Amino acid sequence: MKRLLFFVLMAAMGLLLSCSEITLEAAIQAANEECPSRIDDVTVITKIQRHGDYVEYIAALEEGVGEDVNNLNEPEARAEMKKLMLASLKDDSDNDTKVFIELLKTNKVGIEVRYIGSRTQNEVMIRIEHWDL
Repeated sequence: MKRLLFFVLMAAMGLLLSCSEITLEAAIQAANEECPSRIDDVTVITKIQRHGDYVEYIAALEEGVGEDVNNLNEPEARAEMKKLMLASLKDDSDNDTKVFIELLKTNKVGIEVRYIGSRTQNEVMIRIEHWDL
């Protein structure tokens, strides 16, 4: 499943993040205005919102032959996806992403991606805690 990665949307926050005193809520609102946003062949971010201690990305996953959101229910698959997300965040040299990560850390807010299958409507959630960022 090619679902790497939703972090492209963080670049949409760039216009506001370049300001010196941007709030997390303003950054989330700016990114949400870019939705829906296709991330890859099978994933569309439909909404970004604050959900408690997380910035939640709602991701519609187009299910078809070989593509099923339930594939992410396996602990190994979730762990691998989380690992890929963290690696992408840490390797991203984009200043906007770095500023966004600092906002998350400062506010003690993690990232939550909620994948929703187009056919089954089943959901799988992957979380990255703020201390892992």
